[in-house]
Amino acid sequence: MSIRVISGSAKGKKLKLVPGDSTRPIMDRVKESLFNIIGQDILDCNILDLFAGTGSVAIEALSRGATSALLLDIDTQAIRTIQENLRLTHFEERAQVRRQDAFALLRTQPEAAFDFIYIAPPQYKNMWRTALEALDQNPAWVAADGTIIVQIDPTEQHQMPLTHFTLTDERRYGNTLLYFYQRTATQLQNESTHMIETSHAQLEKIVHELMTLYQVSAPPVPIEKMLQEPLAGLWREYNIMDISIGFLTTKSLFGPRMSLARFLVRVISTSDWGIAQGLRPMSDSSLHYHPFARMLVMPATMIAELRQDARTPQLMSVHFEVPEDEATKRLDELAAYGV
Repeated sequence: MSIRVISGSAKGKKLKLVPGDSTRPIMDRVKESLFNIIGQDILDCNILDLFAGTGSVAIEALSRGATSALLLDIDTQAIRTIQENLRLTHFEERAQVRRQDAFALLRTQPEAAFDFIYIAPPQYKNMWRTALEALDQNPAWVAADGTIIVQIDPTEQHQMPLTHFTLTDERRYGNTLLYFYQRTATQLQNESTHMIETSHAQLEKIVHELMTLYQVSAPPVPIEKMLQEPLAGLWREYNIMDISIGFLTTKSLFGPRMSLARFLVRVISTSDWGIAQGLRPMSDSSLHYHPFARMLVMPATMIAELRQDARTPQLMSVHFEVPEDEATKRLDELAAYGV
């Protein structure tokens, strides 16, 4: 038996099934609906699949433009199947596979927060509730604007009293129910304030240093060159065509450049050079790398050189080659910082 990943660079690849799993054709329809809901939000994100099974959900995410995936399962046969499916779809380098108990993992401190966490454990054992409670007790696993997705049978439906997360959506497809959880508004506000107070000046300084190193004095900032031709002592060279087809298929004007900027921020933050600049803690949350990416493609020094009437989202979009909504956010952030 086999299933197919239906989009992206894994299109048409036949994946192996875990023996005895006869529910996968139905799950394929649910998976397609799920990724239609997520849409472009999957681009340049990372995903944690806690009960990975065949790995099909994480592989679909990678095929649609996710940067990386961590796949867990405690079953040895499932791990072999996941590894084989990653080999078939050529995503081995962008995925980590671990044979590990999900609950034990969630009790530890994460090296990085995840943009999406997928919970689809064996049914009728309330394991999803245990996993969700573990994340609520250790919310550092979830990025500030991240999403927890739970897949269960409707008979397992239960309203969970949570401190750090709120149920924002639910969808039912036959005998499958999807829950979507995100950070509470209060916690997001507190984290955003902390980011403004502690890291803005440091990030702007690092951006200025990078512009000096690359001798960039006017937009657009050469994101592609910085990825493909890093200066000695910075980060390793990347071939953009090997990153993901998802970066190249977004319909948003200048969207691929913004995706590459966020990818570059991840690269910088985990490079020896970035760590030496104190960036390691900032790589743990999209609350930091999304603003950092905007700083990188729209440096404050270049914005300051614009005429006042040119500092509009529409004109900055063309000037810096970024989506208008990102230009709007950058202007809002500069106003918040008093720049």
